[in-house]
Amino acid sequence: MKHRWVTLFVLGALLLIGAWTTFFMSPAFAGDNRWDPIGLYGGYVTDVAVDPRNANIVYAGVYSTGLYKSSDGGASWSHIFPMSGGYATVAVAPTNSSVLYLNVWMSDRQGLYRSSNGGQDWQPITWGENQGSFCGQAVAVSPIDANLLLVASERGMDNYCLRGADGGNGIYRSADGGATWQLVGSPAWSGGIRAIQFAPSAPYIVYAAGGNGILRSTDGGQSWTRVDTAFVTPPLVYSLAVDPHNAQIVYIGTHESGIYKTTNGGASWLPIGAGLGSPSVLSILIHTSNQQVLYAGTMEGGVYRSLDSDGLSWTSMSGIGSRSVYALAGDAQPNPNLYAGTYSGIWLDMNLDLYRQSVAKFVPATGGSVTTDVGISLTVPASALSTGVTMVIADSATPSQPFIDARAPVRVVTLRALDQTGAEVETFNQPLTLVIEYTDAELAERSLSEDTLNVAWWDGAAWVNLLPCAGCGVDKANNRVTVRIDHFSEFSLTGSAQIFLPTVTRN
Repeated sequence: MKHRWVTLFVLGALLLIGAWTTFFMSPAFAGDNRWDPIGLYGGYVTDVAVDPRNANIVYAGVYSTGLYKSSDGGASWSHIFPMSGGYATVAVAPTNSSVLYLNVWMSDRQGLYRSSNGGQDWQPITWGENQGSFCGQAVAVSPIDANLLLVASERGMDNYCLRGADGGNGIYRSADGGATWQLVGSPAWSGGIRAIQFAPSAPYIVYAAGGNGILRSTDGGQSWTRVDTAFVTPPLVYSLAVDPHNAQIVYIGTHESGIYKTTNGGASWLPIGAGLGSPSVLSILIHTSNQQVLYAGTMEGGVYRSLDSDGLSWTSMSGIGSRSVYALAGDAQPNPNLYAGTYSGIWLDMNLDLYRQSVAKFVPATGGSVTTDVGISLTVPASALSTGVTMVIADSATPSQPFIDARAPVRVVTLRALDQTGAEVETFNQPLTLVIEYTDAELAERSLSEDTLNVAWWDGAAWVNLLPCAGCGVDKANNRVTVRIDHFSEFSLTGSAQIFLPTVTRN
């Protein structure tokens, strides 16, 4: 059977789109998320980590009880480090995922531990003349050396913390798996350091943040400089995430100030958290295969997702409720599972409603076009937009609202346009052309007749067919459907079942 195309000519009052500047394409989560609790019920899960080499292996630090491990993607859990009281933060070495470092604080087993066999056995790591214990929340392992690690220690936390000459407050570095240590950063931060992360694409660049500021190292953590001078008052930082492909791009989640982004290594920071349900962001995650997609775990607000890296808009990932999300982790699959640590156990979004999503940024100029790798193209002529926009094209197999008649969807396309403030662009001046690719096999699978093909749009209350209309129609010779619209919305290429009449034989 030959390959066929359906073309939608979208004509209407469109605001000017201009020349195509950037385009990104990758799987992402669909709108109707299915969060499922997968264990550790009632546990206060403060840390989650996924083995970078085995997506089925997940670690979860639970307040007051210790570290748990799942080898089957969360279906079952084993208690690999029991403790009483306190917190457990785990780091998996990227180059050797059997090597784990566990930072335990405010607990009866206070201290730093190392495992060389995936958590089966643990060896305590001592350090300094006081033989004291680390009291901070952060531990990070180099992406190129399993023996190079950084640990934050914080003074003044009850009686568990080290109280030596340096007060136990600062960043400590070991280049030999914890055998020896060097105090490399001791800023006078009352709130301590809450997050440390190496840049995956430039492993000697490291960021650290916490009580009242942000630090950056360009030599693997041996020396540090502040990169928060752009703030009048540096925010309290709960979490940070470094873009895996660009060490200059960093996101920080703050207390009551949302999310900030830098694209120049901290020289300047822009707020991108408008639309979040909670201003306090406890955890941040960048999609493993599409750096345009961000996730934010909020305080008493659940998980939010942004479909563009500029955070122009955020959408609540329904299903997890208003829980505080202390940790987010995704596995390394192209279509990753998403894990969320909450005060009521660990939750999983298995991405059951997968769609392909592309994000294209346009500036007012001479028009432009985008072609995705799944057979959808969007073309906008000159003089279509009066401002720069971000176009979001989402392709799904199922519509957000069901059809209640004989029509069946072949493919669903949602079109959105956001201006530089994140506001929806809904009115337009010039035509827009959308091309949807499909195959005869798709029609046959659904028992659909090509004679019944149509394009329907969701008007907020019902699915409305666009055919027949002036200048519209089905071009069977070229396998194209042409329609004209005056807005962005959700559109579905549909068809009806073939009707076979019984054969009557006359004698």
